[in-house]
Amino acid sequence: TEISKDLLIEFLNSLIPEANIEDLAFCNVEQIAHTEESRRAFFDILCRNSNNEYILVEMQRKSQEHFQDRILFYTSLLIQNQMTTVQRAYRKMKKEMKQRQVEPLDYPDWNTSWLYHMKHIYVVCFLGYTMFKEYPETYRGDVLRMDKKHHVIFGDALQEIYLEMPKFRLPLSQCDTLEKRFLYVLNNMEVLDRLPKELNNQLFQRMKEIASLSNLSADQMIAYHRSMMEDYAYYDTINTTFKKGE
Repeated sequence: TEISKDLLIEFLNSLIPEANIEDLAFCNVEQIAHTEESRRAFFDILCRNSNNEYILVEMQRKSQEHFQDRILFYTSLLIQNQMTTVQRAYRKMKKEMKQRQVEPLDYPDWNTSWLYHMKHIYVVCFLGYTMFKEYPETYRGDVLRMDKKHHVIFGDALQEIYLEMPKFRLPLSQCDTLEKRFLYVLNNMEVLDRLPKELNNQLFQRMKEIASLSNLSADQMIAYHRSMMEDYAYYDTINTTFKKGE
């Protein structure tokens, strides 16, 4: 939300400094595919920086089969949206020139005006489970297009970051970067009655204030309890299945 935008900017810059985020504009979290038969996508957080680069943030608490493919589907919609944005701008320009009765020598085709030049798309996924079990000491996975043989980055227009929160077990004394301190607070928010002196600054005080249940609005409180009830229902289903031996 706009209330926590400053925190989101600080955190995303700690994760992806190359994005150099100075400001964010929140986008519609519903993206519609370009054919009637295709599915809609509902994002957790979708925003753009001042360079019109997309930043998608997803929270996945439980393991889901084909989660990586779902992220790929989401990003494909954002890629297509870059093309349609150029198409809309071209049509608007053409309409305005026609209204002014201006006839250019040649209209550029909207396909060639895009030329497949993609703006960066950054995806940050918070995982409440372990995705890469073969790397127990690595909590962060960075996924890029890469040449398999030479291990050279082939393209960086799409960058995916997977944060496996159960693997983040660093004590505060070893959290020597802003990214690690953010993750430490996120992982320990429920047990931190007071912020340690290392984190007792305006940034993390603000973070704890926003996260505190006592400061939630009525709608946010309802959403919180609804989320907890979904968790209870899920575990009850698993427990019932286990008891029945299914």
